Amino acid sequence: MLYRILFIFNDINLNTLFITHGSIIGYMDDLNAIQRDIVYTVYKLTKPDSKNIEDELNSYYNKDVYSTRITQNIDILIDLGYINFVDKSYGVSVYETTQKANNAIQNHLKWAEK
Repeated sequence: MLYRILFIFNDINLNTLFITHGSIIGYMDDLNAIQRDIVYTVYKLTKPDSKNIEDELNSYYNKDVYSTRITQNIDILIDLGYINFVDKSYGVSVYETTQKANNAIQNHLKWAEK
């Protein structure tokens, strides 16, 4: 069964999320650019720890991204349900994408193939 839920963000943007059997099949249009890049980075890395995420973003942006900026945005992504904290070993935090993030990424990839 497919239910359509409408959300209004910033009083002007209307975004639609689809919920089926309790899982969100959505889009990452509620995220800013660095947040989307973090989600994609966590999704594609085999060991998405805080150091690897920072290295990957520094390489992508071709400049240093402050670790505090990354950490603050990861905290927001955890609160929004896109990333889960998995473990902290050897002084670095390890993360994984949630089903919500995986669905959003798959939807984006399908759209990009059109």
